[in-house]
Amino acid sequence: ASKHMWPGDLEAIQGLTHDLNTAAGFPSGARPFFFHEVIDQGGEPITVQEYFGVGRTTEFRFGKKIAWGIADFSQLGGVYDPGWGMAPSNKAVTFVDNHDN
Repeated sequence: ASKHMWPGDLEAIQGLTHDLNTAAGFPSGARPFFFHEVIDQGGEPITVQEYFGVGRTTEFRFGKKIAWGIADFSQLGGVYDPGWGMAPSNKAVTFVDNHDN
């Protein structure tokens, strides 16, 4: 999990990666896509916001909101819910299953 490393250290490691291979069809200068597992369900000492500068972060609350919506379908209209403290969609990778929850 990325939350066990300082964001600055992750940035330094990512900076050492090469551009993606143009022989594999990537455009010149294309960079790898980085996302980080940062478990932040509120009340955690580490927050996803600390990692926004080094890539996208995992959004654990999304799966919980889906589960809530299964019990009450009317909740599915607003799955993304900043009131729950969810990361903005342009900063998050969402998922519904993980070994941590």
